[in-house]
Amino acid sequence: MNEGICAKCAQATVYAVTADDNERALAISAFKAVLMTHFICTSCGYVEQYVLDPADRQKIEQKARLITPRQS
Repeated sequence: MNEGICAKCAQATVYAVTADDNERALAISAFKAVLMTHFICTSCGYVEQYVLDPADRQKIEQKARLITPRQS
């Protein structure tokens, strides 16, 4: 979706909205939050969310719990 084409309906009607305040940011601790970018297709309504800033992704790695895949 971040290339401008919807992953569900293949239309080129994708818009990006980045949270610019702490209300819409993802809190990872009491004093740290990371900004989420929402990609929204206005044709079908499909939405994807990403943390685009590598520094923010690193903060998540430092603060969040890693989910380990289950072995079959």
